[in-house]
Amino acid sequence: LFYNPAIHGKFVVKKVDDLGGDIAAGKTFTFELQKKVADTGNDEDDWETVNGYGTIELKGSEVYVSEFLPTGTYRLVEKSAAEGYKIIKPETEFEIKAGQYTGASGASESTSTEDPILIQNERQGTLQIQKKGVFKDEDAAYDAYKESENLAGVKFTIYSDQECKKEVASITTKDTGLTDKI
Repeated sequence: LFYNPAIHGKFVVKKVDDLGGDIAAGKTFTFELQKKVADTGNDEDDWETVNGYGTIELKGSEVYVSEFLPTGTYRLVEKSAAEGYKIIKPETEFEIKAGQYTGASGASESTSTEDPILIQNERQGTLQIQKKGVFKDEDAAYDAYKESENLAGVKFTIYSDQECKKEVASITTKDTGLTDKI
């Protein structure tokens, strides 16, 4: 009778928004998988990209299960978030143990994907402005106003502070009276 102990494990990961909710289907997030190879205190020297895992793409809130990996300390480095999301924590570190799946609760002998490592992204809003003119209706017997056509060429400047010193964007309405979304 021979016994061959496991020497590899897997990790399970899922993307969620900042409230823990699912991310819309079709949104893609890019990661690089790195393994800790030293403990010098110099972050660049301590980690190496794992061959075959230069780029991992997660789509929406799908659960991703890695291939078998040698035991050790790993991290996922988020390289890009999908449009409408902002990276909160670019690096997520975890431990791969022999014969186990690593999820949110750490390594487990279970092969379940129901407790994945959760990586959050902050949801970002969008802004689109529509500009229409309003004019007094001179033909009305009382004070009445009528809406005009959409106004094109109106420039808006968006600021991130109340003092209007930190400009975020400058947008201009098109013929439809709408600006592009920012």
